[in-house]
Amino acid sequence: MRALLVLAAASLAATLACSGDDPSRGKADGAACGSGGECQSALCFQHVCASSTPPSASCTPPGTPTVVLGAAIVATEPPPGACVTAVRDPVPAAEWLNLGDWPVGKLLSFSVPAGTTGFTILSQAIPGTAVPAIEYGGFLLPNSVVPTDLKAPDGSLFYSDTDPYPRSGRYDDVTGVLAYYGVWSPISGEFTVPNTSAALDLDLTQGELPPGSWTFTVNDFARECLSVTGCNGGSMSGTYRVEVLAQPRPFTSTGTLDLEVYLATDAGGAVPSPLPSAADAVANPQFTRWVNNLGAYLAKAGICLGTVTVHDLPPWAKLRYAPGGIVDVSGAGPAPGCDDLSQLFTLGIAQKRAVHLFLADELVDGTTGSGLTVLGVDGSIPGPSGAPGTVSGGAVVGVFDLLGAVATPGACSAAGAPDVSSCGTDVLSLVAAHETGHWLGLYHTTEATGTHFDSLSDTETCACLSCAPLPLRGRCAELNSAVTPTFVLNGYCSGQRPRCGGGRNLMFWLFDDRYAAGEISRQQGDVVRRNPAVY
Repeated sequence: MRALLVLAAASLAATLACSGDDPSRGKADGAACGSGGECQSALCFQHVCASSTPPSASCTPPGTPTVVLGAAIVATEPPPGACVTAVRDPVPAAEWLNLGDWPVGKLLSFSVPAGTTGFTILSQAIPGTAVPAIEYGGFLLPNSVVPTDLKAPDGSLFYSDTDPYPRSGRYDDVTGVLAYYGVWSPISGEFTVPNTSAALDLDLTQGELPPGSWTFTVNDFARECLSVTGCNGGSMSGTYRVEVLAQPRPFTSTGTLDLEVYLATDAGGAVPSPLPSAADAVANPQFTRWVNNLGAYLAKAGICLGTVTVHDLPPWAKLRYAPGGIVDVSGAGPAPGCDDLSQLFTLGIAQKRAVHLFLADELVDGTTGSGLTVLGVDGSIPGPSGAPGTVSGGAVVGVFDLLGAVATPGACSAAGAPDVSSCGTDVLSLVAAHETGHWLGLYHTTEATGTHFDSLSDTETCACLSCAPLPLRGRCAELNSAVTPTFVLNGYCSGQRPRCGGGRNLMFWLFDDRYAAGEISRQQGDVVRRNPAVY
């Protein structure tokens, strides 16, 4: 899971900025090219330098989102202590290729038709087969499912989950690998291509992924553990239902995304919820503003927010997993996937290949460290688009006391551009856009310790040893300090030093309203529009 956090004492000021390409190098638009590195725009599309890919006919961002009242979720309460890990059918089922139920180590193949610009591999554990966790380095790690030894039709290796990543100085540099998988995903996981700069460049230059028969091996961490020195708990017991989505689809600069919203709020909580029911939410002007300005942030990635459908959850589910409208997002539970948040996500069963977003009154996590509050959490990266109701099949955002909260009179009027410095509703819009970005395949541009970065070369990074204030660099994680490491804050990462950026990007690890601008790079937009939830 990835969490977006906020500084507890952030001030109320926002700065906007734009990022772009370097026009001083390479060929002009219209020139023949063999890769994006040859072009001024850094984009080679179908062997021609271009400023962008063609727009989709489905919409022109930001579009006009529609809010509708959806059916209440109907589900039977499981027995006390039960952990729901059911295998879910993908939607729409006719578009997915079911490869069957297979144990780890099985070599599988699937066909990529000509004109396909992205594909997805969905793996779901058959209940009772996979071990829940392994032990390595004194830590218990969730037994994540991730395909490995993915090979293109010419037999070349496209992705291995066990190969070391390339290094650039002190840091891993995953921008040049062809696929990246950087989260824990026990029980169910979705693997998407493309999600790195190298894969995007290959895909865009050719106008398609290599067509033909691709192969991969069914795999999880427990299988890998058997061949790793010092790892305990390895097993070949995991059996997974494996399904693939690979259909011809053109590259476009725009697309439409629908949103399914589930209310884990409580009208009878210590602080009455501003969204006590789906009907109240649909009628609430601030909810409408939240939707519209969520759409404004997504528009920066070329996405139109389409239909936003709001659902009530069963009363038993809210009492069990979100008592008082409060959701524990720490992951604490008897086993991976059995914590309250993962079990809450199993209620996101609306039959739509969309982003499934839960709203709670408050999120709590005692593991984040002093001065930080969790604003939102995603079940996995990417979210399982097309498989509603898995333990990783959701994202959650806390409403807190932000909806309609204002620092400036009139700042939260029914209409108006996002202003996170003055309108709490717009903070919720940005947080929801951040979690939506995770669902669609984006990682944090820079992680908290300033030692890990995303897989895209056009997003700015912020290394602790280069960007933290000098007095704090001795505690940077690069030095393997035994003390609590220095975290890189938005203010350190907003361009005041060379190569210290990303603090204004939508996908920075921390929210600070003095810097949050919701910036999106072109490659980030290319990744999210390849997600099967976008049409």
